[in-house]
Amino acid sequence: MLCIKNQQLLFKIYTGADQKSNKTMSIVKDLAILQYLTDTLITQKGVSAALNFTTGAINNRIIRGGNFKPEEKKELENFYGISFADFKESTPNTYERQNDETVYERLSQVGKRLQEIQDKHNFLNREMAQLLKISERQYAQLKVGKMEPTISILNELKRNFVVDIDRLMYGE
Repeated sequence: MLCIKNQQLLFKIYTGADQKSNKTMSIVKDLAILQYLTDTLITQKGVSAALNFTTGAINNRIIRGGNFKPEEKKELENFYGISFADFKESTPNTYERQNDETVYERLSQVGKRLQEIQDKHNFLNREMAQLLKISERQYAQLKVGKMEPTISILNELKRNFVVDIDRLMYGE
């Protein structure tokens, strides 16, 4: 569980409540994400040990508004056993109107993402169809885009796999 101070830090980062420069926020954001993913207190001493830097070097980088280089992020991932890619910023549900013209285009790729799930588990079309409680023919149509997923199909996907339905339907 995150401590109150860290929750407040994440709140400041994502709401823009902290009016520091974008550069500074980037390294602070990376540290907040690292702390969130590891669910442990991340100190400058710990980060400096992971990167073979002095504690002062990390502090100076934060003060100057520096960023972690990609290879440094990889070292942090290896050291702490996490992946920054596992952190997904949530899109707030503001219920504001929008006109996203890409929705149908992105939905047309749902078959490709279903194939990724199928490949990961080495399932045949027949096995996937059984899991989704549809016919093999319907599953084939779903994969090639001739059929859109129904609510019951999405519910079966969610029941059988750890999957973000929004990502499944519309991609990243």
